[in-house]
Formats: sequence, C-alpha cells, structure tokens
Amino acid sequence: MIALLLRTILAVQFAAGVLLGWWLVHTGFGPERSAARFAIGLALPFLLHPLVIALDFAITQCAKSPVPRSARLSFAAALWTYLGEVAASVRSFTWAHPFCSRFAVPPPASPVQGKPILFIHGYFCNRALWLPLMRAAARRGFRTAAVTLEPPFALIDTYTETIERALQALLEEAQAERAIIVGHSMGGIAARAWQRRYGERRVARLITLGSPHRGTVMAAFGHGGNVAQMRRDSAWLAALAAEESQAMRGKMICVFSYHDNIIAPQLSAALEGTTLHPLSGRGHVRLVYDRVVWEIILSEAARPDSPSQRPGQAPLPLPATSSGGADRRILRGDADLNAGFEA
Repeated sequence: MIALLLRTILAVQFAAGVLLGWWLVHTGFGPERSAARFAIGLALPFLLHPLVIALDFAITQCAKSPVPRSARLSFAAALWTYLGEVAASVRSFTWAHPFCSRFAVPPPASPVQGKPILFIHGYFCNRALWLPLMRAAARRGFRTAAVTLEPPFALIDTYTETIERALQALLEEAQAERAIIVGHSMGGIAARAWQRRYGERRVARLITLGSPHRGTVMAAFGHGGNVAQMRRDSAWLAALAAEESQAMRGKMICVFSYHDNIIAPQLSAALEGTTLHPLSGRGHVRLVYDRVVWEIILSEAARPDSPSQRPGQAPLPLPATSSGGADRRILRGDADLNAGFEA
C-alpha cells in the first residue's frame, strides 16, 4: 500500500513538473532556451522534498535536547548533516519504498553465524528501507527478514501480529531460539508493543534507531492513529513504558542522534535502563544507511546472549560521540538526562 501511495505521489509530481515546464516554455519566463525552461519546471515539484526536510530541521531545533559540547556542529558539518539526510530521504522515498518493496531477502553467506535479525521499519515506510543493511548482514553470514507494517495509519498495536508471524517464521527458518530485533523510528515502538504482548523470551536484543520512546513534537504534523500514539505526553506511550520489566529494558539498545530531524526532543529516543549509543551529525532516515549504525547492529548480533552492561550498574554520564562504536551507556533515570550537558 505504501509503495502504491508513493508511486502515485511521484506520478503527480512528475505531471505537475511537465505542466510547469510547458507553462514556462510558452510564457517565455526564465532562460532563453526552451529546453532549460522545461527542465526547470520539471524539477520544481521535486524540490519540495529538500524544502520539507529543511523545515523539519528548523522545527526540531526549536524543541531540541541539550547537546554536549563535543557533539555540536560547525556550519559546514551542519550543512553536511542536512545534505546527508536529503540524500537518504530521497533514496528511500523516491526509489526504495515505491519500487523495491518486493525485492528478495539476500541469503546469508557461509558460514551462517550469530542470531537471525528481524528488521521493522518506521512510519510511512516499508521493508525496502532495510535492503542495503540486509545485504551487508548477509555478506557477514547473518540470516535476516524484514516486515511491512500495514495498514500504514493504523494503531501501533495492530502491527504486533505481523511482527509475531515474521519472527516465528525467521526463527523456524534459522532453527534458532532467539533473534535480534531492529526497529527504526515507529518500528522500535512497534517492537516494544509486540514484546508487551508476546514477551521477551525470544529476543536476544532489541535495538531501536531514532525511536520516539517519549514521543516527538513532529507527531503533531502527522496523520493516523499511530502518529497520535507517538505524540509528546502520550498516554499510550506512558502505559507501554509502565508495563516493561527491568529484564526487557536490559535487552534494549537505543541508538539515537543529537541532530535527528524527526525525533525532538532528541533524548526522547533514549529509554531508562537501556544501553545507549548516542551519535551526532546524522539525520533521522540517514541512521538506517549509516555504516557506524550498521556496525553497532552487526556487532550486537554477533555478541553472546547477555548484554555487556546491565541496568543495575552505577549511573554513567552521557556524552556524545560521532563514531558511536565504543560509547555504550546506561540511562538510569530522568535526572541523568541532562547530566554533563550544556544547552
């Protein structure tokens, strides 16, 4: 359904571009050459995408979390962060989601290793989001699967049966007892909803990438029951958190960026009692394509069952890191959210 909707949007944009190009050619507005006028008209509707992303960054800056001094960006780094997010978003919404959602899962290279990995996408996406990472995982010998959550605007609990079927099929195929679950954005929340319903017995690790565990201000601009559940101060999110055990949180890893352009405040993506991987200079969609994030996921998939850190440890400060690979922290409570931070 998402693929069809996105193909329709692209077709409408193309048609609008053709009409604009025709208008520019026949009105004589713009460059002297008709071909240049037509090209400008054709391109204009597609410039909405980078403009929307710029607006996303502007809105989330107004509600941003405190950023450690070490994670602050220069103008050049901020521009690079924006351009990286534009590239990742265009790649996802103009190619992957509309046209690649039925591509086959790459088979794992021999020897097969580690736990199988189930990937869960976020809002208004589909399984195609994960294909590059699934190929990388397959080359290292990991067996993978990815779900498409539909209907796209349903309540999040609606998706738990889809996740259950996919996980059970993956475990049977891999002849394994536990799997790694990776969720991007809403996918991490859907994985937590699934875990509330079905338990964490078959989960070796639950890794969330930029998931709005405490809600996001950007949910005020979305459509659907799932978006309403991801708003700030959502009663549904509060109930979900209240029903999670320490054991569940102990298996969770939250990867997030201080410069996420969809999740704001950005520390909404960090949960108490979980292992944290803070990053900087990465937008929301780019997290899925980032090689540092890939390394975090695949390293966790190769680990023994017990996470290297548990919620019972002493509180640690939470500085940022641009590499993320070695910076694994435990968030112990709201009082620690601003520890070591400067606005």
